[in-house]
Amino acid sequence: MANNTRSLFFLLITLTLVSLPPYHEFAFDFFKLVQQWPPTFCKLHRCPRPIIKTFTIHGLWPDNYTTFLDSCTGNSFHMFKNTAFVQNLTVRWPNLDYYSNNRRFWSHEWEKHGTCSENLYPQEAYFNLTMQLYDRLNLLEVFAKSNISPGASGNQLLSRLNNSLVAYTGKIPDFKCRPGPSTTTLIIEVVTCYNSSGTAIDCPVSQLSNSCKTQSLTGISSFETHYPTQGLQMSR
Repeated sequence: MANNTRSLFFLLITLTLVSLPPYHEFAFDFFKLVQQWPPTFCKLHRCPRPIIKTFTIHGLWPDNYTTFLDSCTGNSFHMFKNTAFVQNLTVRWPNLDYYSNNRRFWSHEWEKHGTCSENLYPQEAYFNLTMQLYDRLNLLEVFAKSNISPGASGNQLLSRLNNSLVAYTGKIPDFKCRPGPSTTTLIIEVVTCYNSSGTAIDCPVSQLSNSCKTQSLTGISSFETHYPTQGLQMSR
């Protein structure tokens, strides 16, 4: 009788462990919504034609104030079955790399970043939240209100873009740059931050990028001819 009771106990423990959701090493404090500007991306990478001329999603990155988060333990990516959902993702979150595709791009973003918020946002909820946040903020329209259009350049461009976003959202954004042709620095990404519920917050000052701190800034360039990849692949 004792042996049967012990066996039943271990069976119940095993079933409980199997049914538990994946373990997440870190709790996250906030999200970074990273939008990329395709004409600039495609100066540095080979892209399919035609080149998209609106900001697109690079990713929604859970993070916290003390520990850099990525590649958390969680479920592997599975392709969506809802055709309309996939179409919405394709418009807002397209792969820009000539050598990749949407599924690989989405899988990478989910498994490197999305898994870190899976305790609150399972895969479909995570991608849906990302699209909702993206739809709230049309960057080209925001910049146009400050008379900034694609092709703008100059030493004050970063400050103008920052002030434009702060005036519109009331929150501190972040920007990421990459070296461009000659001595030019290209603004390639705009980052806005949100709490775990999707409410806009200031991007933490301690985590603001230093990649744009140069004397010459050529911003959301409309230059369309793509360049071959030069080892500047996005790492996040």
